[in-house]
Amino acid sequence: MNAAQAKSLSLLDVLQRQGHQPVEIRKGGRELWFLSPFRDERTPSFVVDVSKNIWNDFGELGVGNQVCAGGKVIDYMMKYYGADVKGALEELDKLYNRVPHKFVPKAAKQEATSKTNTLEILSVKKVFSIALLDYLEARKIPREIGLSYLKQVQFRHIEKKAEGFALGVENRAGGYEIRSKHFKGLVGQRDITIIRGMQSGLNAQMTEGFFDFLSLLCIYGRKRPQSDVIILNGASMIKAGIDHINRHGYRNVQSWFDNDQGGEKATDFLKNEFENSAVKVKSQNHKYSDFKDVSEMHEGLNLKEARMRFGLG
Repeated sequence: MNAAQAKSLSLLDVLQRQGHQPVEIRKGGRELWFLSPFRDERTPSFVVDVSKNIWNDFGELGVGNQVCAGGKVIDYMMKYYGADVKGALEELDKLYNRVPHKFVPKAAKQEATSKTNTLEILSVKKVFSIALLDYLEARKIPREIGLSYLKQVQFRHIEKKAEGFALGVENRAGGYEIRSKHFKGLVGQRDITIIRGMQSGLNAQMTEGFFDFLSLLCIYGRKRPQSDVIILNGASMIKAGIDHINRHGYRNVQSWFDNDQGGEKATDFLKNEFENSAVKVKSQNHKYSDFKDVSEMHEGLNLKEARMRFGLG
């Protein structure tokens, strides 16, 4: 890919291929606001002007100490990867699958390095915040289902001395994946989350995030899953998920990964790992191929439409 080709790309498409989604829409859809790709935050400060195909991040200094960082597609890729123009173009090639790119999952400690020492837990309680209950409702998760698995996590940003609260699900290492309307992050060490099913045994389901898991419960009309569920808490934790499969002797695994580059690579890695084994892996992405993930499909369709896609009539 050359610079001219890169300039013709949609910045919004680039961000979405990386897994970033807007959390606010302003000015009649011309401005899309994101949680910054450059750091953890709970109030969006990264904005894309879709009509001009440019971005600005009001939490980052620009060149020459300008008030904010910003630019076009190449400028974004250079800052995101800390690369020069050549390196930015190479990363765009990988993102658009124009060159072979081998997926190597990051180790859990590597993934958590920048976040483990940033946030600390102040308390973990039953969910009582109206704002969090409203957020759960906005994600189309009934309280009786969501509150069976989620906690209200009060946390503090160590460096900024700021406090916040969010919905959280605990992982094996005692850390919490947390989500609210304006925040997505991790408190503690990153790891996978295991939900035991009513018929724990040879079958397992594997999702990227906990809202995918909750959405599946809603679609299937269950408060508890039939089989065990492995929530990766991010596609980069696929190796930890595979280790769990091997240790527990599952023989049938269904994967529900995102329809983006990370999800595709994780699916390929999972299938390749068990290609010549007794474990049968079946991807379920075709059921929500026109959505980013299961959760987005659940939010975007009514329950009858979603169940029809799953063959539930």
